[in-house]
Amino acid sequence: MIADGTRSETGHGLDFLSDPVLVVTVDGQIAEMNTAAKALLGAKLGTGRLADLLADDHEDFRQFLRSASGSTAPRPGKLVLHTLNGPQRFMLQAARSKQDSTPVQVILRLLQQGSDRFATLDRRVKALDAE
Repeated sequence: MIADGTRSETGHGLDFLSDPVLVVTVDGQIAEMNTAAKALLGAKLGTGRLADLLADDHEDFRQFLRSASGSTAPRPGKLVLHTLNGPQRFMLQAARSKQDSTPVQVILRLLQQGSDRFATLDRRVKALDAE
């Protein structure tokens, strides 16, 4: 989805992911976002520029995007965004989209810092083993 709510031409089909995911150009223009990202960021999208939501150093993030745009392999990072619930820190996975597009697009997967899904899974497996 584009910032105005219309479907983008690339249509990455990101709504199946429960994590917030944004597709941005190297200059930070939001090209598409999934439902989880919309719920997290809401109307704060405004102009459709990720820089409008950054609580971190914009230049550091621009360099991160340029670096991530060079590979389709996930690149880890960190980010603080202004969300509907105030500033939140996220771990990132970022990689260049495999779809041909001009300008180059980077897919950003936002992971809540401190959330460990595998810890929950591990506890459930241990509980089942104990039965």
